[in-house]
Amino acid sequence: MVEGLAEAIDGKLRLYPDPTSSSLRAKLAKIHGFDAEQIIIGNGGDDILNLCVRAFCGECEKLAYFWPSYSLYPVLANIQGATPVELPLDENFQIEVHPPLLSKLDGVKLVFITQPNAPSGVWLQCVELQRVIDDFTAKGAAGLIMDVNTGEARRWLLADRRANTSSPWSCGTSTLGMP
Repeated sequence: MVEGLAEAIDGKLRLYPDPTSSSLRAKLAKIHGFDAEQIIIGNGGDDILNLCVRAFCGECEKLAYFWPSYSLYPVLANIQGATPVELPLDENFQIEVHPPLLSKLDGVKLVFITQPNAPSGVWLQCVELQRVIDDFTAKGAAGLIMDVNTGEARRWLLADRRANTSSPWSCGTSTLGMP
């Protein structure tokens, strides 16, 4: 049995994996209709979120997210030294777009949008979400992260991405959008 295992792994078990995951990224790109350069591979979703905060938010810069939401967002802001900005949801866990909410986006470098909302599981309404995204991008922000956290949400996101190629910001267009 030991000989069979040793032969099966062929000495490759001791090798480090490809740090850029180029083969995996190429296969995923082909399956989902993206360029391999548009795909980031990490050690789980939290690792990707951490990388995004590090890439887009410097010390004292603003990181926004709807609240209540995923409890890691403020933790990541604090680790980076960024200023967390909570965008309140109403009692139905929906966005109420109004001038005070939109003014909170001033100076924000990165926005996390969880779809469906965590912890409620409620899907944010695309019309209101689009208004926030449009306002955010008009202010020249650095990045937008659509944090999809279920298989259903991923399928919705990919289907919407393929259907809305003319608009880079249609609701659910990309997991990481760059204005």
